[in-house]
Amino acid sequence: MPRLIWSEASLRDIGGINDFLTKENPQAAARIASGIKSTVLRLLDYPRVGRALGERFRVLGVRTTPYVIIYRLRDGDVEIARIRHGSENWLAEVEGPL
Repeated sequence: MPRLIWSEASLRDIGGINDFLTKENPQAAARIASGIKSTVLRLLDYPRVGRALGERFRVLGVRTTPYVIIYRLRDGDVEIARIRHGSENWLAEVEGPL
């Protein structure tokens, strides 16, 4: 089974999302955190489920949320690169260095 690796940027993303949503709507924060967690865990069973973005990255939406998980497969493992809001210009980040 592949290992799950979180980049420093993805950990900052999770913290920022949680901080913002907890202040605005704690119930939404819990629901979105749960959705992100279950989607990330699904990648361990189905690592190629996300849409390919060039040769390096893949993207997968988190159901019932506006968030997307940007990840890559590396040496048989799943590395979470970023977790971004779908309305952000996250594609520009993927095209440049992440």
